Amino acid sequence: DFLIAVGTDLHIDPDARDEGAINPLTRYNQEITRGLIWDAKKEGVDILLLLGDLVNGGKKKQHEALCKLLKEAKKEELPVFVLPGNHDLTKIDRDDFILFYEDYGYGDALSQDESSLSYSVRCGNHLFIMIDTGGYSLSESYASVSPETLLWIEEQLKYGEKEGLDVIAAGHYPILTEQATDFVGKDDLKALLLSYQVPLYLCCHLHSKSVIYNAGLTELATNQTISFPVSYSLIMRRADTSYEYLPRLIGMEGFAKEKRLKDKNLINFSSYAYDLYKERAEGTVDILKRDRALSAADEEAAKDFIFQLEDYSWKGKLLEKSEALLSHPGYPVFMELAAGTNYEPWIPAVLHNKNPYLNGFRLKNGEISPYVD
Repeated sequence: DFLIAVGTDLHIDPDARDEGAINPLTRYNQEITRGLIWDAKKEGVDILLLLGDLVNGGKKKQHEALCKLLKEAKKEELPVFVLPGNHDLTKIDRDDFILFYEDYGYGDALSQDESSLSYSVRCGNHLFIMIDTGGYSLSESYASVSPETLLWIEEQLKYGEKEGLDVIAAGHYPILTEQATDFVGKDDLKALLLSYQVPLYLCCHLHSKSVIYNAGLTELATNQTISFPVSYSLIMRRADTSYEYLPRLIGMEGFAKEKRLKDKNLINFSSYAYDLYKERAEGTVDILKRDRALSAADEEAAKDFIFQLEDYSWKGKLLEKSEALLSHPGYPVFMELAAGTNYEPWIPAVLHNKNPYLNGFRLKNGEISPYVD
């Protein structure tokens, strides 16, 4: 058996503050990353993948801060392989990035693409093709894989096939999940992975969990690690050649206790994070209602609805809770407030998503099934 952990969208920033942050846990980005490394090691992980948006603005001091954190993984002999995301190269260049992360993928590369920051690394009988999907911008959303990089990827796939290796591909941007991002070369990349029967493409960028299955290729987008409920993905490759995926919450309270941290928010992290996100969800209703008259009962119902929706969504419980949410008294109230906003199309889409794989799946012989313990 071989255990892979995936952490995503860490957005490391030693200067992060609560004020104006979309994610109210942003101030603890470094502590959560330390917790991720601690938890992964405790779980017996063989390799930790960090799939982009490693830092929040591409600044040198942010990359230095992450590399300092990753030394804990190196000390614990936990291999870490990284990829750049759209936030990571806005203030540094490609050569700087390779130097920063020489100990975290690039120094161990079997092969590195000359036209991008893509590289491959072999771990025993496993070949990881780490694909640089570009899009280095804080203000725009785009991605790309060039024809040259596609040729390089095919060379890696041929090598994996020749050597009889288990191949997993990874990138920052999704290739199967519907999203607004323009992605040049996405269809060619998807066709290439399908043609070589690659079972898994690991990604992130969405800041939310997604599992898409397409003709033998499964795309797993991991939830942003530093957002509620503070989690990462575990993927076990079994001796029978199957793969099993489960999301895992980071044991922040256990981490704080073992490391003897004094911050009360970290010591009582579960209740602290829960209350923060409940407050943020309720604040959404306050913003949407503006000057509109709303009874106290309707306002409370709308706030309860949106928090339950987001809470179940983060925890992967929407499949079992969607019918209850559709009949929730706050649903029509919130939808009336949300008219003309991004919530209007998003909420029905989420409520009618019957994806059975978000809480775990098993891949065997090109077929996917929900995880059963």
